Amino acid sequence: MVQLEFDIWGSIPFGRELTCDGTVQEILLATQSEPRSIPEIADTLGVDRGVVKERINELARWELIVRDECNAGKWVANMPIYTAAALTASEGIGLKYAGIEVEILRSSLPGLRESYESCEISSRFPWESVSLIIVGGLVADLCVYDRVRFFPQYLEEGLVPPLHADGSRWGYVGYERRRPRFRQKRWAFCQNLDLDEPRTGGLATFSYFDPPPQRQRAPKCFFGLRVRPLVFGLGSAQMSFDEMASMSPCDADELRETLEEWTSSDPPAVRTQNGRYSLRIPILSRSDLGKLVGAGDAVAETIHVEVTVPSQKERSDAGKEMGLRFPLAEGFLARDIALRLLVEEGRLSEVAEPPVPWNFGVWGWRGSLPLWEEATREMQRT
Repeated sequence: MVQLEFDIWGSIPFGRELTCDGTVQEILLATQSEPRSIPEIADTLGVDRGVVKERINELARWELIVRDECNAGKWVANMPIYTAAALTASEGIGLKYAGIEVEILRSSLPGLRESYESCEISSRFPWESVSLIIVGGLVADLCVYDRVRFFPQYLEEGLVPPLHADGSRWGYVGYERRRPRFRQKRWAFCQNLDLDEPRTGGLATFSYFDPPPQRQRAPKCFFGLRVRPLVFGLGSAQMSFDEMASMSPCDADELRETLEEWTSSDPPAVRTQNGRYSLRIPILSRSDLGKLVGAGDAVAETIHVEVTVPSQKERSDAGKEMGLRFPLAEGFLARDIALRLLVEEGRLSEVAEPPVPWNFGVWGWRGSLPLWEEATREMQRT
């Protein structure tokens, strides 16, 4: 039996354990290309009809499977499911567009570096130490996937995650489990965002999929809202204990305990010198963020026009030829291959090998970083 694994875009309203169930995976595979009735699915899978109906009802609740409009009583998967053959075909297209994206990124590096070095943060974190975060995490990820494609002049439903009945956007994609998923990708980069207070700032980790079990643990509560003022404060300037105590909701004992954990972590999240503390994680100020997002959007627009749009059409056409209802997998193929090439050329900061330090790819910002629909509203106000 083909085993599936799933990637998420955004926040899904159900637990991932739903699609860990073997019968659920078989139902999705059975309905990925053509609609089928419950009796047809049950007979194909050799599963009791009542069990199939129960699983379908749960999948339908989250719009992962829907009734087919042209075939009464039949169901069809409402999410992409990619088996090995489809992944191999996707990789060929991704490799082609990676060549285009790497040229765009390579030519943009001098301008992006100049923008970064005009920022206050560059005095504490040299370009060579954070270029993968800026080029990969901010420009090639957030600006390309979470900002520019939502701008009014580019917004197309086929290029953004599905809009669901409750007004939210999220994507859920299944892949046949195989390692590596795409043979041309050395790293499958991903970005985890902590946006609990999106107007005051956020934290993120731009890393790659495979190492989380091998990643060292972050210091306790480093990402907690209670200590966020400390993180942002230390990200802006060196501070004494008394200065931190005046701005922190923690009492003195809790603050000492937190600082002890941060300074003794491996590697340390905070360093101390002459009684003053400083953060070893790059945090962009509001001004720095504005400069870099502006520069990043310009690069991302070029990637959108020359990579995202034509790649989508080519993947859509190829998917139809294979009898699929969705375009072939995008899987961040072009981006990840392009970043791999730039790292291997020594143009971007190194990628940590397992065991991966807890702080690899961790960064943050102060102020608002408009993403998704908010990026659309931001553009409409200008």
